[in-house]
Amino acid sequence: MKTPRFYCLTCGYSDSCVGHRWEDGTPLAKFTSFACKDCKRLCDNSYLKGVPDIIALQEKGEAKWIYSPTEPFCMWCGSKNVEEWSEDNPVCPKCGGVMQKFDK
Repeated sequence: MKTPRFYCLTCGYSDSCVGHRWEDGTPLAKFTSFACKDCKRLCDNSYLKGVPDIIALQEKGEAKWIYSPTEPFCMWCGSKNVEEWSEDNPVCPKCGGVMQKFDK
């Protein structure tokens, strides 16, 4: 999957992120895009962590996964001061302007 690039129409900031929630095809985690309030960059990271349901596996022989929230953090600076970011509400983390997907 090629990660889309977004750029701000006001300040020119650009960065790459998926821009929505997604799964990578494994049951290990579910992901989303975040905006860091400290370094003011976009990044993708997990928001739910998957762990196998051992009881269901032992009792029923079924492979099920239980998802629990993880504490999101910025992949760039490590800060936990992040908020979910989406191309449906594309606010620039640098200046508050509007970001647009760069299609080229």
